[in-house]
Amino acid sequence: MEGTMNKKQIFVTLFWTAVLIGIVYAYLSNRNEIGEAVGYLQDMNITVVLLLVPVIFFMWCAAGRIWHPYLKADGLSARLLSSIQYEINFVDTVLPFFSITGAVYALARLKKLNVPEGKASGMIVFRYIISISTKWIEIAIAMVILAAMGKTGEMPAWVVCVVCILIVAVTVGFTVGLIIYQRKVRVPRKLARSQALGKTAAAIQEQLDNLFQTLDLIFSQKGALLQSFVWGMVYSLLEVLPFWVVATAMGHAELLLPIIVASGVAITVGIIIPTPMGIGGFDGAMILFLGSIGSSVALVSAIVITTRVLVLVGSAVTGIPFWMNGMRSIESEN
Repeated sequence: MEGTMNKKQIFVTLFWTAVLIGIVYAYLSNRNEIGEAVGYLQDMNITVVLLLVPVIFFMWCAAGRIWHPYLKADGLSARLLSSIQYEINFVDTVLPFFSITGAVYALARLKKLNVPEGKASGMIVFRYIISISTKWIEIAIAMVILAAMGKTGEMPAWVVCVVCILIVAVTVGFTVGLIIYQRKVRVPRKLARSQALGKTAAAIQEQLDNLFQTLDLIFSQKGALLQSFVWGMVYSLLEVLPFWVVATAMGHAELLLPIIVASGVAITVGIIIPTPMGIGGFDGAMILFLGSIGSSVALVSAIVITTRVLVLVGSAVTGIPFWMNGMRSIESEN
């Protein structure tokens, strides 16, 4: 785990943030809307913006609670798990996509706390399963509410189609995953016996077995699963609230539901962009989506860029002591 953060990695994050700001600035200048965007920034209510602090604090508390029902038996408190989630966010925020990831860091952190490796890796996968499922449930609910309010008619057809396709894709993905779990699908024997790929197949099978064991534990404790799911819903909502807080500070609290829907599209795009936290792809998708449903491009650009910069800088600065404490734990002798 040594060398997980250096000046080069920090520079990469700052570089892509600067590139993002430059592109948006150039785009708004070309549309002669830079003055409008600056106006939104100047009129922003700073008191409302300060609500970002408790929102982000409670977000990581909720994230820690997703794990707590299953890891409290290992002696891990909700407070410690929330801290670990914050550390993971710091690693994902500061470090480039092709370097160490939050998942690798989380595995090392949990193993050092005497959580069995199989259970630790399973919990990491479980955390992403909960986050993805609750996120898309909230997106589906937001779309239904927008439809009931007659707002979807204002959206371009391609926007509605993209969201519906993604909802279907996520549903199909989870269905396939459940089938694989229920049937305890194994790596094909021919692949396992292959001289060239035998070791890789064995490693994949080991991870599958660990995941199946963790899922057996998860589904055997229905009360714990319900708690994790509820906290997952809270976390997914809090994850997008920073954008709404900034939108409210700029006088546009009505954008909550569109922001929830836009975040799903943006996260999907951001995942495949090889930059820290999907910088560029995520933000571009948010701006494109919100702009396509009738919101001012200058307004949504100001909201998205301001939120991303505040959250990125805040996460980087405040996450350092948490990350350093985590690294001391990982690197300490048994």
